[in-house]
Amino acid sequence: MEYFLNSPAFGGIFACPCRVVDEYLNEASPDDLKVLLYILRHNLPEITGDMSDFLGLTKDKISKSFEYWVSRGILVRDSTRQAAASAACASSQAPAAKPAAKKVMQPSVTYSAEEITGLARQSPELKFLLEAASEKLQRLLSAADCSALVYLFSYAGLPADVILMLVEYCVSIGKGNINYIQKTGLGWADDGIDTHERAEEKIKRIEDARSYAGTVRTAMGISGRAFTRSELEHIERWQSEFNTPIELVTQAYEICIERIGRLSFAYINSILKAWHDGGLTTIAQVEAFKKSRKSSKATSYDIDEFVRLSMQRLHGDAPPAEKRRGND
Repeated sequence: MEYFLNSPAFGGIFACPCRVVDEYLNEASPDDLKVLLYILRHNLPEITGDMSDFLGLTKDKISKSFEYWVSRGILVRDSTRQAAASAACASSQAPAAKPAAKKVMQPSVTYSAEEITGLARQSPELKFLLEAASEKLQRLLSAADCSALVYLFSYAGLPADVILMLVEYCVSIGKGNINYIQKTGLGWADDGIDTHERAEEKIKRIEDARSYAGTVRTAMGISGRAFTRSELEHIERWQSEFNTPIELVTQAYEICIERIGRLSFAYINSILKAWHDGGLTTIAQVEAFKKSRKSSKATSYDIDEFVRLSMQRLHGDAPPAEKRRGND
């Protein structure tokens, strides 16, 4: 025989932390569970006479139950909350500083249909998120979809508008599956992407990186395969650390093919690093440097030698005593 919840008979719903069931259902005493359920139902900050009468417990026993849940991290004392509030007030008067990235745990919390319904009733913002996400995903939300979105909203702390921007972006790049959305959302929460403006900046950086990588792919004639993790790390370094324009990447690629007859991201990276360290940021500067090097028997900064030694170190066959031409 199967049993189902009789929703019309509920008379209302209140939230209960999942940890209470997952970790303490078998550990806590029946009295401790009774006390917590009463607290959650009535949102009580302290022991009351009505509570003692209703539960049939002494105030001393109820006080011990309060302490039990404090020790488990489910409740906090008023002094703890007051200290947190004082710290927040003090920080608001101090010079503005970049907030530390919030570390978010990997998904481990799932929400039942009843929990989601109850939370949506309590939060118009969450209700709007679920309705709007369904439109952006162009499908009815499954239980897994709803649970993941509630997790990002309630547990990871992302506002509804940020989550909707994330959903819209993921759909635009053909990755509208809920696992990808949730994983990306946790990364955003971890990086402190918790406002509309920060989300816009994040998406722009991602788009710039995708565009840069796509241009590199075209310049190198790569097709039929994805970049490896190592290749993507090199590309990110060229874009973010070296600020290398695509035309210099193309030039370095052509030099690589000419000299070693094959594509080597490590070799190209050595060339681009040498140009970056030498302050060469345009094709004209690179060509001018080549001409000046040809007209001199020795140079103060021999990039070809730098690349040669870098590749030797990379492959572990550098000579014991390396000497660079010119001044080292």
